[in-house]
Amino acid sequence: MSPSRWLNFPLACAASMLIALHAAGKPVPAPAPLSAEQMAVFNGTNTDDILEMADHFRNGDSGFPKDPANAAGFYRRAADLGSDRAALGMGYFYAHGFGLEQDYAQAMHWYRIAADHKDPEACNNIGYLYQNGLGVTRDYQSAREWYVKADALGDANGMNNLGYLFAHGLGVTIQPMAAFTWYEKAAKGGLPAGMYNVGRCYEKGFGVTQGYATAVEWYVKAASAGEAAAMYRLGVMYDAGHGLTADHLTAMMWIEKAADAGDEDARKWLESRR
Repeated sequence: MSPSRWLNFPLACAASMLIALHAAGKPVPAPAPLSAEQMAVFNGTNTDDILEMADHFRNGDSGFPKDPANAAGFYRRAADLGSDRAALGMGYFYAHGFGLEQDYAQAMHWYRIAADHKDPEACNNIGYLYQNGLGVTRDYQSAREWYVKADALGDANGMNNLGYLFAHGLGVTIQPMAAFTWYEKAAKGGLPAGMYNVGRCYEKGFGVTQGYATAVEWYVKAASAGEAAAMYRLGVMYDAGHGLTADHLTAMMWIEKAADAGDEDARKWLESRR
């Protein structure tokens, strides 16, 4: 995103109103209060400018307050003007209850608009909704079909999720080799979760010959990319001396790091040692 041109505008008293925007989907409250300059961007037709301002409200950067409701209003405006990225964003806001009341059916609606324009992330997210029965009836076959579409568009999350379906026998028989193949493809696509899953496959000998040293290599890659679960497993490998020389201090360092990053297994491990 280009550097903001919308820095620290004084707020004006703009009345909050409900904009009856013409695209399908629930109406969204207009962002307020806004300065005259900000309102001019909102009422304009330049979707790049609208989304730039939306992202400042979403992230709370460049002098803007973090304001999910305002972000949603700007995203909705851009979506109604035909922005695929805005449609994807609306799906995210509804799925996560960010600035809007959580509504998985609405999330599906907006993801489908983005997916109709071949957005890979939207295809993956639709698959996830089907896999978990969120806003739709749980349907593993439909989930797999959407993950395949995401994969065809280069989305590494779709590849990783296909691996998950084959690993756990969701809508298919459990197929360890197929699961490993998809996890490896996701990992090579740069996805930290895929790297972690490849490490787990090597650690357990799932779909591939067991190899602790190779598992450690993948855990290091995933942990270095911020994957908390990989930090935990790397700590466990150091603690047990699997694939490397046992080092309990290094094990503790990685497991504490994983716990700080929110990994529940790491937290439980630490509690069991107290």
